Amino acid sequence: MRRLPIILVSRTHSDATTEAAISSLSGCIKRPLGSSLKFALIAAGEADLYVRYAPTMAWDTAAGQAVVEAAGGAVLTGEGT
Repeated sequence: MRRLPIILVSRTHSDATTEAAISSLSGCIKRPLGSSLKFALIAAGEADLYVRYAPTMAWDTAAGQAVVEAAGGAVLTGEGT
């Protein structure tokens, strides 16, 4: 049986753009978590997407990005770069 895609979101930092992007994804499970946990779950293959358009700093995401990339994933901007 195929599971529903799991979309991870910030527990405390959201904005209208992020909420609109998530709302456009039907048939998904939305799960709020802290940043480091979100990256770890994606790297482990236990979640599918972390959506965040609210501002963030490199020191908040650098370690998580390294873990995701080491697992074969990618961290992209809203423009896909």
